[in-house]
Amino acid sequence: MKKAITLIMVLCLVAATLLGCAGGSLGGVFRAANESRDTVASADNAGSTHVEDASTPEAKKPPVEEKEEPAQASADGSYVRGTLTDTSFESEHLNLKFTVPDGFIMGTEDEILNMMDMGADILDLDQKMVDFAMISTVYEMLVSSPFGVPNLILMAEKQMLRNVTEDQYLEALKSQLENVSGMDYQFDSEITDATIAGQKYRKLTTDVEAYGQAMIQDYIFRKLDDRMVGFIITYTEETRSEMEKLINSFTTFR
Repeated sequence: MKKAITLIMVLCLVAATLLGCAGGSLGGVFRAANESRDTVASADNAGSTHVEDASTPEAKKPPVEEKEEPAQASADGSYVRGTLTDTSFESEHLNLKFTVPDGFIMGTEDEILNMMDMGADILDLDQKMVDFAMISTVYEMLVSSPFGVPNLILMAEKQMLRNVTEDQYLEALKSQLENVSGMDYQFDSEITDATIAGQKYRKLTTDVEAYGQAMIQDYIFRKLDDRMVGFIITYTEETRSEMEKLINSFTTFR
């Protein structure tokens, strides 16, 4: 089932892009892609983004259907991606399992990567210089209401400095969000504790308004080896109970 990308979904993706972009000084790094490759992005009528390589005749051929990628390790072998299906996600490495509750839709891996690319475009980053397959930020899953809110992204970002704490990471993110043009982020609470699937996290909550839309975003992260693993959750006061349904759908892998 194809779905439109709403403004609220876009804002969630912009936040995820910020984490990988300046995630700052804490170790999220964009690597240069091959500059000789010229890409052209086009949106389909459902709002998803398709990226073609316009530099070769093969770009005109019908796209070949691809199967979901199996679990993958990072270059140094320290991180193994979870397994994603249309209805579930599981990761032994993160000790997490998730089954999509009724009324929600799981994003495919291609959709996740395409929407992250769109997030870079919104931030006016040079997309030819951003190869999401080569950065140290791993996006594990995206799940959303058909209406766009609530939605949740699970991600893991490799840290250059192993001694970085969850609070330092979230404070750096807070500084980045406060300077995003066209969006008004208000941080009325301190960083607090949170528990998901029996695991301890630290949480930063913000009220954000953009283009007349008011919503809430939770950034919930924990340190795992040399990575920050966590959730970006976008919802409204009216959909808080649905957001809690998403969180409660996570269990431990073991």
